[in-house]
Amino acid sequence: MASGPASPASVSSRLQPIVSGLGLSGSSGSAGASTGAGGAPARAIDGPATAPSVPWRKPGPSRKALWRKRKVFRKQAMAGGARSRSPASSQERREIPTDLFGLCFSCFREGHRREDSDFPPLCIRCGLEGHICMECKRPRCPRSEEDLRRDAVAKVARASQPSMQAGLANRLSSATRQTAPSERSSPVPADTAPVGFGQASAAAVASGGICVLRRTPEMEDLEQRLRLAVVAYVGGTRPPVSCREAAEGVSTALRIPLHRFSVHKFHPEDFLVVSLRRSCATRRWRRAPLSMATSSCSSNHGSSRRKRCPE
Repeated sequence: MASGPASPASVSSRLQPIVSGLGLSGSSGSAGASTGAGGAPARAIDGPATAPSVPWRKPGPSRKALWRKRKVFRKQAMAGGARSRSPASSQERREIPTDLFGLCFSCFREGHRREDSDFPPLCIRCGLEGHICMECKRPRCPRSEEDLRRDAVAKVARASQPSMQAGLANRLSSATRQTAPSERSSPVPADTAPVGFGQASAAAVASGGICVLRRTPEMEDLEQRLRLAVVAYVGGTRPPVSCREAAEGVSTALRIPLHRFSVHKFHPEDFLVVSLRRSCATRRWRRAPLSMATSSCSSNHGSSRRKRCPE
């Protein structure tokens, strides 16, 4: 009965814990393997009793720590890599010609050596004496107010020019757009030109951009004349028409004396009609275009002036 499967001795022997990896039983009295009531060895619950022992190892650095180390090494290589990569080239750059060896380069004065120099050092950044460029706290190459003002005006002109061109292109439809003056054939030489127009255009061409002019009495007079002026263009086959013929055509069609307005070349084939009185500019120009022969003349305000075409 003591050797049966329900014996308390056999049950207690099976329930004794086995220390994993050491091959020792949990009981303090047994030095060997535990045996049941029938003399058979008991099975281990947690694992084999004769497993080899594994030595403990310190865990290595994480991936983030390795990435940080590589980042630090990369910065150090970029900072001092140029000197360490090419020591021969750095030695070549440090060589001084024999005719310059021993001369003074701190004050930038000629005719003396370093040991004989009593002049204060000169800064090549600001041009002042008493310090070198590494200790200079002033801005590099100080510029005058006039240069800064010109740069600001040029920057504003460059920024506003594309927007103005885009707005003008959007306002003009494809039907009203005309070809550029350079693309037109057989240009008519200008007989007369408005006052100040040639000077402004020459200044603009010389500067290569927008020309900013000071406001003078002459400029104010020219602006006042332009307020009383309209642009007239020749339609049809666009024959060559002189300023005199255009003036006679306008005078005949609108019944305006020749001494009350003047005609100038505006484009190679267009005209600028300047009225001497505000009444003529406001009342007489508002008429529909009228054709004469094979051409007609019209203004950009919707008013028309007749021009006689040469027969």
